[in-house]
Amino acid sequence: MRKYLLFVLILSFGILANAQTKTLRECVDIAWERNINIKQTELNKWNSEIDLSQAKASRYPNLNAGSSLNLSGRSVDPTNNQFATSSFFTNNYNLSSNVLLYRGGQVINSIKRAQQSRQASEFQIETIKQDIALQVANAYLNVLFSQENLGVADKRIEATQEQVKQVELLIERGLRPKNAIYELRATLSADEQNVVSAQGNLDLAFLQLLQLMNLSPSERFDLVIPEIAVEALTDPFGLDPNTIYKQSWTKQPDYKNAAIQTEIAETDKKIAEAALKPTIAFGGSVGTNYSSLGRTVDGVENVVIDQTIIVDGTEQTVGFVQQIPRFADQAYLDQVTDNVTYGYGLSLQVPIYNNRTTKSAIERAELGKKSTEYGMQLAEIQFRNEIQQVVLQARNAKKQYEASIKSVEASKQALDNIKLSFEAGASNSYDLTFATNAYDTALIQRALAKYDYVFRVMVIDFYLGRSINF
Repeated sequence: MRKYLLFVLILSFGILANAQTKTLRECVDIAWERNINIKQTELNKWNSEIDLSQAKASRYPNLNAGSSLNLSGRSVDPTNNQFATSSFFTNNYNLSSNVLLYRGGQVINSIKRAQQSRQASEFQIETIKQDIALQVANAYLNVLFSQENLGVADKRIEATQEQVKQVELLIERGLRPKNAIYELRATLSADEQNVVSAQGNLDLAFLQLLQLMNLSPSERFDLVIPEIAVEALTDPFGLDPNTIYKQSWTKQPDYKNAAIQTEIAETDKKIAEAALKPTIAFGGSVGTNYSSLGRTVDGVENVVIDQTIIVDGTEQTVGFVQQIPRFADQAYLDQVTDNVTYGYGLSLQVPIYNNRTTKSAIERAELGKKSTEYGMQLAEIQFRNEIQQVVLQARNAKKQYEASIKSVEASKQALDNIKLSFEAGASNSYDLTFATNAYDTALIQRALAKYDYVFRVMVIDFYLGRSINF
């Protein structure tokens, strides 16, 4: 059965239940909630969210701050660009920012790709949920059938026990020989063994359902059995597979996922091509310095400087008054304030040759795009084939169900006739056991055919977008 069956089953079995019973939808919800694969895939979705946030943030300026403390000797003092012969300490602070103005559309395409990746993750989660729900639906169906099979086995014991009582009564009255009871008792033992086997199959089916729901094997609950009107189901013989395909293909998660993967491949190509275009950026910075050798003018001193001059051939000494600045160590905060520098500007980078790196990236992106296109075609072919198979399987299921009804009626008539003959003494217990086995087998086959027919028609109705209600 196709994985989309799960949604139909969820709608079909969504009826009220008490605390000790669960519908198919409740079982699927529990499986979704507790499944580790879904949780892991959801992490990929959150990772896509992070990529999207990062891609959007790349449109804005960055901002970086820095500081350093150094001990230098016999080097240039950065505060005055003078060579110092002694050791000194320096301390600097800087703040810089850059913003990308143009990069060939790489930023906007990176944002677009992150958005597409997020959508792809959502489709992947949906696909995984469908696959898990299909497994739960199959297990749910297996439990229902196992319950019905156990019911048939229980009724078989009751019927055999009644036959044993009747034969024992006939033996007491002398109407049957004593050995007439042996075969029936052997049949009763076989029936009891069938009950044990049926119960084991039911336990195993229920365990498989619990495992898919990731529940403890000790948890027990009843399953809701829906009331299904088989006669009201869509007739698969009146449907055209091509019509179903055209109406449903573009609505399927497989199509959406294949389509988004093609878009991602196209975006990857644009991102690779952006490396062929120039990059324009704007940036600026501001900084300041401190030096332990930093000095500042702390007033002036009047100093008389003698100067020898010659007057009329005679040397004369003349004193000149000159102001000499007085220096003092400059305070830390004063240097930080006075030594502020800043700058800003545009930068342009034009790619000329990068050892074929960009060209190779573009070629790989083209191959990736072609691969996704083939993937889309393959998914479409598989879906078309699947629709054809679903319709054919539904038609065969209807035929088998109709044949199983006739088989039950015929085997029931044969069993009733054998019972009358056995009670009259005209048939032996072997004939009765054979007829009973045939009737029980017909009942089981009818149950299998019924479930198979109903669910396969539900798949078709789901493809057609029809609401399934019971």
